[in-house]
Amino acid sequence: MIVSANLAADVLAHYPPALRGPITPLGNHGGFSGALLFRVGDGDATCCLRAWPIDVKPERLDYIHALMHRAAAAGLDFVPRIFPATNGQHAVSSGGRLWELTTWMPGTAGAADVPHVEAAFTALARLHLAWSEPLPAHSACPAVERRWSAYRDWLPLTTSGWQPPSDPLDPVAAVAKRAWMAVRRLLPELPHLLLPWTSRLLPLQSCLCDIWSDHVLFTEGRVTGLIDFGSCKLDHVAVDLARLAGSMATSAERRAAALEAYSRVRPLTASERVLAQVLERTGDIVAAANWLRWLYRESRTYEDRQAIAVRLEGVVERLS
Repeated sequence: MIVSANLAADVLAHYPPALRGPITPLGNHGGFSGALLFRVGDGDATCCLRAWPIDVKPERLDYIHALMHRAAAAGLDFVPRIFPATNGQHAVSSGGRLWELTTWMPGTAGAADVPHVEAAFTALARLHLAWSEPLPAHSACPAVERRWSAYRDWLPLTTSGWQPPSDPLDPVAAVAKRAWMAVRRLLPELPHLLLPWTSRLLPLQSCLCDIWSDHVLFTEGRVTGLIDFGSCKLDHVAVDLARLAGSMATSAERRAAALEAYSRVRPLTASERVLAQVLERTGDIVAAANWLRWLYRESRTYEDRQAIAVRLEGVVERLS
């Protein structure tokens, strides 16, 4: 991390002196995208310096930053503010990556009682309203299409004899075996759940597409941070409802409270509620399949495989 810290210091030189300070490397801070995070400064002057994954292109980051600016313009103080560099640009290119400097969002993640769930879904509804379009494009739900594509990809493997390798030294091996058994057992559910939605034209808008409990920060019961906008894309709002409900609203009481809190800000139709349930169920099945693909079919490398085992364990528990 020494080289990265030195590179981070070089990047900070592109910002006004008031935004510079001691640099604390945080690695990927529990994420798996390939981003690197650094805490800059201390006390009230703390900022977050982020090195985006190598494959993130300028036009992609421009899209994400435009969404964050829209949220700021709507008065959403739980969305990080982006600091411009001295040349006025909102990103710095260095070391083969794009970098950004934002406000450090206070709070802690992990709370999932009813009041915290209500606060999280209220914040999500406010963000969706800020990103809504007066005349939205209508198309088939991209989240449904992604799940259908995963089904077609994995179906042949369920009968081919393929299975993840069994390595007693791999901390993921045991839970990967359980995940594969769950995928084989549950994959046939997907056509029944998804086919009714594959030809329905639905209003689309920008969504987070990867919001879960660790991305929602609370201070004294209030949402003070929504973090990680790296997966934003055009989709249906139900994809965010499904993703957040799967990690926070894990009981009937919490799920009812979550949707009620959301709908007080942005009313939900009956079909949107059903679609959220469909995407939550099918999303867990596809999440297990995706982890197996990344780990054993694409052989991606990760800094902390034990952390991956914990993440995959949560998916398998929800499926069981």
